[in-house]
Amino acid sequence: MEEEKEIIYRGLCIESEDFKLADGLLRFLDELVSRGIPHTIATASAWGNVKFFFEHLCLDKWFRLENVVYNDGAIRGKPYPDIYLKAAEAIKVDIADCVVFEDAKSGIESAAQAGAGKIVGVASMLDSSTLMNLGVSITVENYDDIDRLNRILQCDETL
Repeated sequence: MEEEKEIIYRGLCIESEDFKLADGLLRFLDELVSRGIPHTIATASAWGNVKFFFEHLCLDKWFRLENVVYNDGAIRGKPYPDIYLKAAEAIKVDIADCVVFEDAKSGIESAAQAGAGKIVGVASMLDSSTLMNLGVSITVENYDDIDRLNRILQCDETL
């Protein structure tokens, strides 16, 4: 039944005019690639959804599918730290040196428990004050402010 639900979800995505990457994300991902900054996706989604998003959002332009950590049933999901630890391992970066972008409580908890160096709260589902109360290092409204995002990645504390 879970896969049936996901098939319906994917169908709704295709039909929606809002089915696209977050505002500013294309430019930000291009920046990560051009600067050679290791990055990946750590998602609670199952393999079917990962393939769907790669196909329909052309994620292979920025991400290596083999580095994506997803719900394969072998690791505990968020809020446990496993998904972020595995993601850091996949890109060969110490989790303490990772900057995690999260928009949900369970993901923030997961990144914190994993020991992520910085957790950026993306105010798409929760507002900035709620995200700060959940323990993020800093918040962004979206990915449009590339200069601020670059300062975050450089660990510039004068934000």
